[in-house]
Amino acid sequence: MRKQNFSFAMVGISTGEVLHDRDDVSFTCMVLDDTRVEFEGQDMSLSQSAQIVRERLGLTYATKVQGLRKWMHKGRSLEELRVLAGH
Repeated sequence: MRKQNFSFAMVGISTGEVLHDRDDVSFTCMVLDDTRVEFEGQDMSLSQSAQIVRERLGLTYATKVQGLRKWMHKGRSLEELRVLAGH
């Protein structure tokens, strides 16, 4: 069975809340709506913002970056919050 598409509502994160990068907490983004964030003044997806941060940090991996693993809320990855919420 396919996972439900991620939304901030499914993990209890509200518009305006701030997320921090897993590898460098000085990188942040703000939740704009149920699926989009604002990063450096631009509206974008979690994955797009995570990719920019990864490039800035000089991190290279063979796989595409996953925003749910890269961004954290109150010390937990969005992926972990999703699992805890049963989604």
